[in-house]
Amino acid sequence: MERSIEGSLETLRKSTSRLNSISDSAARVVKGVESFLARECSAGVPADVLVESEDTGAGCSVFTSLAYRRVGGRFRVTVVTGFDDDPESWSTTPWSNSSRELKLLTFPKLPALVNAVAEEVDKRLSEAEESCALASKMLNALDETAVTR
Repeated sequence: MERSIEGSLETLRKSTSRLNSISDSAARVVKGVESFLARECSAGVPADVLVESEDTGAGCSVFTSLAYRRVGGRFRVTVVTGFDDDPESWSTTPWSNSSRELKLLTFPKLPALVNAVAEEVDKRLSEAEESCALASKMLNALDETAVTR
């Protein structure tokens, strides 16, 4: 049975109100995550998670990723889209400037993005600790060489 136009309008009014509320809540969460990563943690490392990839039928795929990248001089939560095999086609847009459609598509991947940033920070930390240990050994060797001269 088909709805009356009045019923459709009332349903539309309620649904759009709920959708707008959800979109506003998602925006507050992303803003909070950006602030946490950039200001509190100073997590200046890029990371990304794949949201979707579609085969174009021409031997390549179009992808959408949620990423944490430098945009305009600071790290932001972003949406990256483009052809897999053509980095020049990739477009990076701050999440807050993306269409509502892309925001709703990518928002569920935000926890995975935070995990990816944490993993990347841990990887960089491990590499930095190894480098510092090696530098310390070199410094000690130089000091010993200077003493024996």
